[in-house]
Amino acid sequence: MKYTMEDFMIEAPQVARRNIENRKELTKKFVDIFMKKKYERICMVACGTSYNIACNARYFMMKYLQMDVRTVWAYTFTSYDVNTVDDKTLVIFLSQSGHSTNTIAAARMLKERKIDAIALTNFPDSPLKDEVKSIMAYGSTLNDLFVAKGVIISTLFLMLASLEAALASGRVDAAQYEQVLAQISKAVEKLDESHQLAMDFYQKNKAFCQQFYRMMLVGCGPTFGTALEGCQKMQENYGCAATAFEVDEFSHGPNMEVTKDVAVFFLDSANHSPVHSRILQGYACTKGLTDRVVLLTHDPHVTGDYVLRFRDDGIDDEIAVLYLVCPFQYWAHKICEDLRVTSWDRAVAKYLDDMNTKVPGVRY
Repeated sequence: MKYTMEDFMIEAPQVARRNIENRKELTKKFVDIFMKKKYERICMVACGTSYNIACNARYFMMKYLQMDVRTVWAYTFTSYDVNTVDDKTLVIFLSQSGHSTNTIAAARMLKERKIDAIALTNFPDSPLKDEVKSIMAYGSTLNDLFVAKGVIISTLFLMLASLEAALASGRVDAAQYEQVLAQISKAVEKLDESHQLAMDFYQKNKAFCQQFYRMMLVGCGPTFGTALEGCQKMQENYGCAATAFEVDEFSHGPNMEVTKDVAVFFLDSANHSPVHSRILQGYACTKGLTDRVVLLTHDPHVTGDYVLRFRDDGIDDEIAVLYLVCPFQYWAHKICEDLRVTSWDRAVAKYLDDMNTKVPGVRY
């Protein structure tokens, strides 16, 4: 059976609900490791979509674990960061397949320094297991070549694991724990809403969507990870030029690139977000540069030709990232399906083979 990205979007809510229900068992190994030592910081090392997942979860982890959490690309880690890590840092290597060559190399180099690390993957028996102290599964299901479901389930795992560790270490009390868990559950229930909104937007604006030739995605904090992943989905599937920017950095040069043919997306994660007003300001001002400005928002008062509006359920911005990426997944899938195009060709396949991005034996 040939799967599409939308198949995994449809499957994601069911898997997410199951993982929330089984969260204690799913995250136990992570919590046990976290509690054995007084870690002062976390460093997540990954590449590709796994790096975007780390960025998605980073602000949630910082908030509830009350410690610094940084994200580093795997190749950069091996080249510059590996010698700066000490034993008070919990290093987490992330790889959907467990076969990413850069992530495996980074873990091996840290192992040679005799610093323990853990890994998160969909395949605990993958080669990455040989380079870390402990490896654990996200709790996803197989065949997700597009990592559409994987983005959501992996981000969810990091949130649940951090929340359980925060409870075990006394960083949150039982009442706070239940409040945050309720928000996470609400966010999972909004996956179907996000999917439907993306379909409605596409049907209403089909010609507009099929002319995404240059895209700029603008976020801040938690939604910068969403912007990165939105770009990656459009690049990997449609071959569209797409770049992510932090909201204020967008105004320091990238805005000069905007012409009438550029589509600019602003990601507004919550009405009570500290960057809500700045995101809306950027959206309004950018309409003076191009008509092709899209806003993803929960604000009922914003108007415009291209506004995708979520129901406001009071979900915090570091949790809303669970469902904000869905429209970009759907649009990438649907544009390719309707236009019968793909970014993959023989030249791309040869490039990836020559760059040696995966060790043999990859499964999805």
